[in-house]
Amino acid sequence: VSNLAPILIIGGVALGNHPESFSSAGLTMMVQAAMFTSALTTMIQLYPIKIGSYRIGAGLPIVMGVSFAFVGVGVNAAIEFGMPAVVGAAFIGALLEVTIGFTYRYIKRIFTQLVTGTLLIALGLYLVAVGGNYFVGGFGPWRGTWEAIVVATITLIVALGFNIFGKGVWKNASILVGIFVGTIAALVFGITNFDLVSNTDWVSFWHIVPLKAI
Repeated sequence: VSNLAPILIIGGVALGNHPESFSSAGLTMMVQAAMFTSALTTMIQLYPIKIGSYRIGAGLPIVMGVSFAFVGVGVNAAIEFGMPAVVGAAFIGALLEVTIGFTYRYIKRIFTQLVTGTLLIALGLYLVAVGGNYFVGGFGPWRGTWEAIVVATITLIVALGFNIFGKGVWKNASILVGIFVGTIAALVFGITNFDLVSNTDWVSFWHIVPLKAI
């Protein structure tokens, strides 16, 4: 869930504000790329790659995925400039993170618990606004409709119910159960459909940099 939500949030904003530079097919491709990359990097963490004296990967079962830390910047970039700006910023940010990774041992004292804690609080407060927008229907034609609010309420109640009262696997899967029930409710109200999925090829080849980056 957390691996797909940032892409769906930013992609949905880009699709709603700049449809001339981004499409539903592009959003589908980004979701697929995120899942593939997350699986690949998780395997590298589990089975490190050694290059001389350097090792890429921790040798531990660390699950890699998309981060929520960039959702705020990504949403603002998508609103103002569209998905090409988000892709360009992500590329530059990735290079910067790799550089920090090699020098982290020298600068880690700068990132104290006070700094990282404040950042997490700021990120959480921003995501409240993002979640609020999606609770009322997102940025599409269903925004502000009673059907969207009912579906969101059902999803929230189910997810919270399983998280609070569930035991074992049901508690851990509370968000997944909420999404499943919410999707069924959305189908009942006609908010969602699977036309895009049914029209997608079962097998397709990779596209190298299919989105232009600025």
